[in-house]
Amino acid sequence: MDSAPKFFLRHWPIVLIVVGLALLLYSGANNYYYDRALQPRVAAPVAAESTDSTRPVRLRISGVVDEKLEPQKYENGEWTVAKHAGSYMNGSAKPDEKGNIIVYGHNTKDVFGPLLGLEGNERVVLTTKGGRKHEYRITSLKEVTTDQVGVLAPTKKEVLTVYTCSGWLDSKRFVVRAVPVE
Repeated sequence: MDSAPKFFLRHWPIVLIVVGLALLLYSGANNYYYDRALQPRVAAPVAAESTDSTRPVRLRISGVVDEKLEPQKYENGEWTVAKHAGSYMNGSAKPDEKGNIIVYGHNTKDVFGPLLGLEGNERVVLTTKGGRKHEYRITSLKEVTTDQVGVLAPTKKEVLTVYTCSGWLDSKRFVVRAVPVE
């Protein structure tokens, strides 16, 4: 029984070095994957940056998320990601259009981390550059793997898809789907 405490007392510098190296490796891997974590392995529609008044600029979800949206694009084989705001994928649908409106962002407490606490059926308000508010209701919440990109496919009806990273080292995506309130 006494051998375990004696071992740690004798070898504590080595134990601290091993723990420190493990933390450095974890931190390095986390930083490496941080910007790549939102990269679905599918090309997005290529479109010039939308400057018209129908482009989404803010997303609010029932007191859980209130986030500015910056326009993003598919460039050099990767999706760009706003660092400290939500991202609206230029080329995806806009409010009042048939199709999939794609909004995504980092899983941080200041961006889309709070999405993981949603229960479903919450009210979503998407505000456009022209100041018009569009109301949606959350119909599904699910976690998918990075290769399950069907949630980003074009749709025949207007759908809002909001997603962020989840899982160990951002290995999964938490997807929120919402439909317009009529």
